[in-house]
Amino acid sequence: FKLVLRASRAPVLHLEPAWAANVAALLNTLVISFMNLVWAHVSLYLNHLEVHRSDMDFEKSLAVKTFAFQFVNSYISLFYLAFVAGLRVNLFGVHTESGEPLRDECPVPADTAMGTEPDCLYALHVQMRMLILIRQGVRHLQVLAPLLFAAVRPWLCRWWRNEAPPHARKDARLLE
Repeated sequence: FKLVLRASRAPVLHLEPAWAANVAALLNTLVISFMNLVWAHVSLYLNHLEVHRSDMDFEKSLAVKTFAFQFVNSYISLFYLAFVAGLRVNLFGVHTESGEPLRDECPVPADTAMGTEPDCLYALHVQMRMLILIRQGVRHLQVLAPLLFAAVRPWLCRWWRNEAPPHARKDARLLE
């Protein structure tokens, strides 16, 4: 998130902090989705290294590993935003060029006219919204893609027969 927020302050790319929070949440969601696929393969690989007495033990172990990896991967950013980001402590020992500790700040400060302290609820809200919307969108696409392909396939076959070069028309039979 810090990279997106820092890039949004650059003269070439100027984003409002709210847009920067949305872009960072979208990028984080995409990385989480990709890493869930990677962790699924890692958990399967680790499960194959173990010696299981039965297929049921294999399946149980795989389910536990997959759940643990994906749970931590999916929700660690939400726990960080909810419980750690607002503490303003130097967690990782990183210092700025001037030698001051680099503290994590919330992306959008609270309304200063109200006199409230800034908190990370807006960033948490944006991250949760992106996680829910992107994951639901991917699930809907997984369900609708076969239906869409079945609806478009006849049109695609007709177009291929009429528009394809003569040497490629022989391959049109493969689509049918």
